[in-house]
Amino acid sequence: MLEPSSIHHAAIRPRPTGTEWTVRVVALAIAYYLLAQIGLLVPSVGLLVCLFWPPAGLALAVLVRGGYRFWPGGLVGAFFANLGTSGAPAAAAIAVGVTLAAAAGTWLLNRRGFDREFRTAWDLLSLVLAAALGSLVAAAAGTATLALVGTLRPELVGLTLLNWWLGDFGGILIFSPFLLAFSRTEFRRSIRRGQLNGILGSFGILAVACVVLYGEVVPAGRWILPATFVLLPIIARTASLYRVWPASLQVAIVCGCVLWNQYFLRGPGTFLEPTVRVYAAWAFLVTASVVALGISGLLSERDAVERRLKTGEETYRALVHDNPALICRFSTDGHLLFANETFRRAFELPTSGDSSSRTRSDLRNRKSIQNFFEISGAARDARTLAELRDIENPELPVCFEARPAEGPNAGRWYRWTARAVDMSSSVVVEYHAVGLDVTDQKRAEAERKELEAQAIQAQQFEAIGVLAGGIAHEFNNILTGLIGNADLALMVLPPANAARPMLGEILRGAQRAAELTMQLSIYAGQTETHPRPHSLPDLVRSSERLIDVVATKRCTVRHETEGDDLTAVVDETKIRQLLVSLVTNATESVSERGRGRGGEIVLRVSGRSIEAAAAVRDWANGPAIVPGEFVQLEVIDTGLGMDAVTLGRIYEPFFTTKFPGRGLGMSAVLGIVQDHGGAIHVKSEPGRGTTVRVLLPKRNTASPDHPTPMPRTSRRTDRIAITRLVRS
Repeated sequence: MLEPSSIHHAAIRPRPTGTEWTVRVVALAIAYYLLAQIGLLVPSVGLLVCLFWPPAGLALAVLVRGGYRFWPGGLVGAFFANLGTSGAPAAAAIAVGVTLAAAAGTWLLNRRGFDREFRTAWDLLSLVLAAALGSLVAAAAGTATLALVGTLRPELVGLTLLNWWLGDFGGILIFSPFLLAFSRTEFRRSIRRGQLNGILGSFGILAVACVVLYGEVVPAGRWILPATFVLLPIIARTASLYRVWPASLQVAIVCGCVLWNQYFLRGPGTFLEPTVRVYAAWAFLVTASVVALGISGLLSERDAVERRLKTGEETYRALVHDNPALICRFSTDGHLLFANETFRRAFELPTSGDSSSRTRSDLRNRKSIQNFFEISGAARDARTLAELRDIENPELPVCFEARPAEGPNAGRWYRWTARAVDMSSSVVVEYHAVGLDVTDQKRAEAERKELEAQAIQAQQFEAIGVLAGGIAHEFNNILTGLIGNADLALMVLPPANAARPMLGEILRGAQRAAELTMQLSIYAGQTETHPRPHSLPDLVRSSERLIDVVATKRCTVRHETEGDDLTAVVDETKIRQLLVSLVTNATESVSERGRGRGGEIVLRVSGRSIEAAAAVRDWANGPAIVPGEFVQLEVIDTGLGMDAVTLGRIYEPFFTTKFPGRGLGMSAVLGIVQDHGGAIHVKSEPGRGTTVRVLLPKRNTASPDHPTPMPRTSRRTDRIAITRLVRS
């Protein structure tokens, strides 16, 4: 499988035009010929075969980089290079063998996914195999040709084949790496990285060493041969810092120095036999090339691994830190070892000093470590702590919910999934935890449950309203006959009759029952409303006599008016009944608390604008009102007040905290408010009194089809006339 870099280099390039192709083929032929002349300077077997054949590396590099279409350049160059040492037929046969050798090496490199920048050690192995295969093809073709034409004696065939193979192998391994790896892109990349000065400096050091070793600056001796190995560390350092093309160019330069000294028979190794000297030079140069390519490939592979690790780490950090979930790692005693940015923002933890680099040995500095159990609120949950402590299977997470008691997220709920890690020796050392903010979800669940409870209560109240309406209707028919007959009996009986007092008690009891029936009818919505525009302050003041009757002498009633145009569309009779019911409740609350000290009741009328029903959604019947202009009636007392449980049940029919009460006062008040399309809100605390606010619309919004929330029923029946016979 090709690496990305290999795919990049193997990408299809634009095919050159005819002129460009011709120019490049001619340039390849000329370069091949010139390099062949350099190679012929160091013969090893007569004047036919040398151990350094740079043209082999040139031909292979051109075909790898440019493609098979440039083979004529190598063919022509090889033909003219061998024409001087062999006849035309032999030169042509050798040229064909050399061309086939370059094509075979190119085929092998392409098949193995060769990367010409030597990014892995396998690229060096691929080049060695390609050099071996191509050199063998060229050596076999050349040796066979020379033997056939009679130029080569039979006893020298084996030696010639070996030397030819070694020469092409060395030429490919020494000269092709630079030609393969170098490009203008690589050169510009080195400049951008600021490596140019270092590369020039390494070449300067190499030049000084070559001058000292091969320039006879100092007297040559046997010591100079091992001293040449000083060049290997220089080349290796260049390969480790700047990779393949500078190091391979240094190898080519050293090879040029070696060829020059071999030609003039001076420098290192002059005391050796000629054949040994050539083989030693070949081994040294091939070793230098292998060292350069091997170090470059290994370090490039290491760099690639580091880049992948860095990319993976950056990806991991991006996924973890940008994750909306709260991710952390903590020790068994709760000390945070790591927390992502979402966790830190949620709990306002410092971001300086990434906790991902902390280890358990850092826990000695307790001041800089936060405790997960304290931050999340799990420290108060003994059951969760026990589950984390007793966990045995790391595949089974511990799920729990916690709410911080203090800090920026006090009161918010978080759902955590914790898992044990590092289970070596069956000992839990750390935990990973992922948390989600479920406050909104819990609030939605609570609202859903509240709505379900309200729906159930509304159905109950509707059933009670229907039942109350039916009872009131039937009971009113009975009371009508009872009151009428009792009154007629009183009219018939003489004043001195002993039955008159008993009939009077019957009549008074029937009248009280009629009042109770009226309240039931109002709650059930079976009384008609006749709303008309009324000034609510005037209506309150005109009800002073009724208020004085229900208010005790220990209560001071004060009237307040705020604003102008406080006219509401209401039914005068029902508003008076609402006012009397509220003042009665306030008086009883003040009396229970005052115990002879008295209290105050404030009746306040003001204007209020409601832009949306959501503004009064916590009010009874608030979600059902039509936004607009309203008149607000407030009844404020300094009485005993109510707790939350009592406050939640004040609208329930027949619920009362007073022994003689009927429990229909606030239910009837809510019915009146709903009949007018208004809303009511009660605020009360034990020992701090009660405030009742009633919104009444300035325009007629009440409708039999207008939806109303619980506990009101939308059912309406015909009006039931209740005859109230009151004796004058």
